[in-house]
Amino acid sequence: MRYAYNVRDIQISGGPGWFDSDHWDIVATAGREISREERSRMLQTLLTERFQMTIRHEMKELPIYALMVAKSGLKMKQDADGNPERISLNLSRAGLYHMQGENVTVSGISEALFGPAGRIVVDRTGISGKFDYNLEWVADPANLPMVNGSKIEPTAEGPSIFTALQEQLGLKLESAKGPVEILVIDRAEKATEN
Repeated sequence: MRYAYNVRDIQISGGPGWFDSDHWDIVATAGREISREERSRMLQTLLTERFQMTIRHEMKELPIYALMVAKSGLKMKQDADGNPERISLNLSRAGLYHMQGENVTVSGISEALFGPAGRIVVDRTGISGKFDYNLEWVADPANLPMVNGSKIEPTAEGPSIFTALQEQLGLKLESAKGPVEILVIDRAEKATEN
């Protein structure tokens, strides 16, 4: 669901009890190289046909972070090289995040911050253009992913994501509520093997 509809777990509602526990291996070929969008549409079709899945879209008011320009002003460098868009996000075992971007919009940055911030991040900067940047911060233990079945225990020292954004990029996260699109699963049946 996440990949097919480009949503996060908090944007998926409903579904039968087996939905989060049962797993399937899906092997498919397209016959040619396809884009992410084409792959998503193919997976949506598979979910509809093989799982008899029906969904509907709803808007729901949820806690979000609004990405804003900090009082200090923007500190990112406008991309001048025209390199392809690239974002890398790495998390060390010590709990230190490093995010680097080339030729990335501020909206792209806000999307990449979802996991580390623990909420959907909405770009409210009004800034257009593409930027290069480096961002480092120490992870919030509440928002750390599981690695090999256990949570990472941060030992690194450094700024929080909130402080790092202001000091390193000239951006800030403000807690807010906002409309978020939710996928509601009205129906799904277990698929049978081929």
